[in-house]
Amino acid sequence: YSVVLPGGTDETKLRKRVAWIRATIAPETWDRDGHRLEIVEDEVIVTHRTDVHRRIERVLPPFGSAAWYRAGGVF
Repeated sequence: YSVVLPGGTDETKLRKRVAWIRATIAPETWDRDGHRLEIVEDEVIVTHRTDVHRRIERVLPPFGSAAWYRAGGVF
């Protein structure tokens, strides 16, 4: 997921949102069996099952004034 914010990414808010996702959506699965959720520059990298991606997609759009969109070819 690419994060695009006018005037730059608010990294603090982004880190809080990613931490919240890790704690609430399939928390026992992160960093195991190749599943990952991390921030790399202006992107949030998610490697997980399709159902987990769908749950994450539902909570990403409300993130501040960010424009989130699904990365092509991931699903």
